[in-house]
Amino acid sequence: MQLAVQQFLDSQAMGGRLNDLQSYLADMLDTSHRQLNQAVDLLPPPQAKTSQSSSWLPRKQVVNEALFEHYSEDTLFFIFYFQKNSFQQFLAARELKKRNWRFHKQYITWFRRLEQPKVTNEKYEEGSFVFFDYDQGNH
Repeated sequence: MQLAVQQFLDSQAMGGRLNDLQSYLADMLDTSHRQLNQAVDLLPPPQAKTSQSSSWLPRKQVVNEALFEHYSEDTLFFIFYFQKNSFQQFLAARELKKRNWRFHKQYITWFRRLEQPKVTNEKYEEGSFVFFDYDQGNH
């Protein structure tokens, strides 16, 4: 390819007629030259001007809280684990608590009693529980 470009340049310098390959290369060079990045192409896009108190995200998301009581437990667990630090996570946790699920902070999982505990004190409970397995996605 470099040889063809050199032949083209030599031909142009001598004022000779272009063959098909040289004509093709001339068109390619011309197209490449027209497509070169301009200084304005290398600048980052202008940033939107916002005040410190405003953001492009809405401050309060519109959520119909009544819908959460109709969601399945699997949906509530999904919302709880995948909508972190959101109002939806709070609503999912609140609904799970209404359904007798309790979140254990140390084990970072949800538990629900299957029956009344056999032993209860301030430190622990003994009994039968069901828990939500985050890795398997079931309980």
